[in-house]
Amino acid sequence: MKKVISLLSAFAVACTMGVATFAADDTPGTVRYSSRAVEVTPFVNVIGQSGEISVGPRELFVVDATSKVVGGVYNKLDPDTEYNFRIYYNDSNAAIEGNDVSVLGNPAAKELTGVIINKGTVQLRTVKGSSNIQSAKIKTIGRGDAARYELQITTRASFGTKMNEVEYTLDVSGSASPAGTFQRSSHTFEVGYESIDDLDTDVGENGIITISNDAPVITKEQFADIAKRANYKNVTFEGDDGGWRFTGRVSGMPDSNFYYTYDVIPEIVNKFPEQDYKFLNFRAGVTFPTNGEMRIDVSDINDDFSKMYAYLYRNGKLTRVNTTYDSGASEVVFKTNYLGSFLITDTEITDTTIVAEEPDEGDEDEGVHGESGGPGSNPSTGASSAMDIAMTLGLVSLVTAGAISRKRK
Repeated sequence: MKKVISLLSAFAVACTMGVATFAADDTPGTVRYSSRAVEVTPFVNVIGQSGEISVGPRELFVVDATSKVVGGVYNKLDPDTEYNFRIYYNDSNAAIEGNDVSVLGNPAAKELTGVIINKGTVQLRTVKGSSNIQSAKIKTIGRGDAARYELQITTRASFGTKMNEVEYTLDVSGSASPAGTFQRSSHTFEVGYESIDDLDTDVGENGIITISNDAPVITKEQFADIAKRANYKNVTFEGDDGGWRFTGRVSGMPDSNFYYTYDVIPEIVNKFPEQDYKFLNFRAGVTFPTNGEMRIDVSDINDDFSKMYAYLYRNGKLTRVNTTYDSGASEVVFKTNYLGSFLITDTEITDTTIVAEEPDEGDEDEGVHGESGGPGSNPSTGASSAMDIAMTLGLVSLVTAGAISRKRK
């Protein structure tokens, strides 16, 4: 039976009893409150550089699955990820201060429940940054007095190079006392990927920079520092799992996101289901100023593939890549200046058009508004349409009809 080397994972989330959904919107609009005045605080659970937390009287605050109070220093959200935060409040007339453990352990820190808000409602309002969010809603877990509340945020799939700010307010309103005394709380997050540490740029000529998906971005300024310290010669970038290496020069490179996965490309597997595959995807695409050497580890497929054919998948089409095989390192080797979606398969593909022509820009952006562009956009990679064509043509010049042939062990 044929196998696909990298598998997509899809998990169903547990259903909840009642879900109140509020559409993400950069325009706050009008919110109806109870007749009792609601004091507005600019920030909730402010965390200083020391990690100390301060939650004001009657303020709401949110807690993640690892029992960390969210806000201030701890506010980073990864793209294409679902987060569920339990909602708490400070049931006292004094601030609660301390670290995560002491704040949650304080008797005044209580989880928000149906009995607390009486007949009121918990309302979520987007202040800014909705273009980075797929959905944001308040989930009601349970019924009646036993109900508790969670803030669920699902971020959009995006592989840009900038951190984008998102802000929400939470209100308990429209209910009898004591809910009318709650203060509106503000919650600020940053969505995106972090850049490498500046200390990692001191690599020197032929140095190595290890890429982690926790911090896959390298900025223009960091590239300039890397190039200078390497005497404008080659440096090597490698995945922290050892699955790939690229060696080349970096002078003049813009901000770039090296986030990578081994996820299958469904449209390819669906079109050619009888073949074996290994995938390597740089989701944002990274363009280097000149060709360098790319190496992909194939030790995991050596025994299954008698031949190896490598392709670049881009804009719905496959482009054959001229490769060699390093038997000592069990690596497929080729020249390129572009890191995108690569696949290695055991059977030659002659029908290289996988998907019909891509929709135009107007179709792609339909219904998407906000500060940072729509899902899947990567506005900061510096690759224009003309650049895309030039890079593709550059890679085509390296294409041959050869394949790597190996004998099975």
